[in-house]
Amino acid sequence: MPFATATALAKAQAIICNAKTLTKVKNTPQMKDTGEFSASTIAFEAAFAADRGLEGKDVLLLDDLFESGASMNVAAKTLISTPVVHLINT
Repeated sequence: MPFATATALAKAQAIICNAKTLTKVKNTPQMKDTGEFSASTIAFEAAFAADRGLEGKDVLLLDDLFESGASMNVAAKTLISTPVVHLINT
C-alpha cells in the first residue's frame, strides 16, 4: 500500500496525511545508478512540484527510502521555494 507509513503516522498523531501536495513531475533515474549525493541531487532538480494548498500549514516531509538524502533535499528545497510554505520539519 503506497504511503502506508505516512498514513499510519498521521493517524497516530491525529494529523492530515496528503500524499498529493508534493508530486514528482519528471522521471528520474534509479538512485542506485547515479552514484554520489551530488549526482543524485542533480538528477532530482526540478523533479518535484508543490501544491499551493499548503498555505498556512506546517509540513512533515517523509521519504520511504532514505539512502543519500538527495531526494529529500530537493523535495525540501521545492517546498521552501513555494511562497506559501513557512515551516518545514524533516
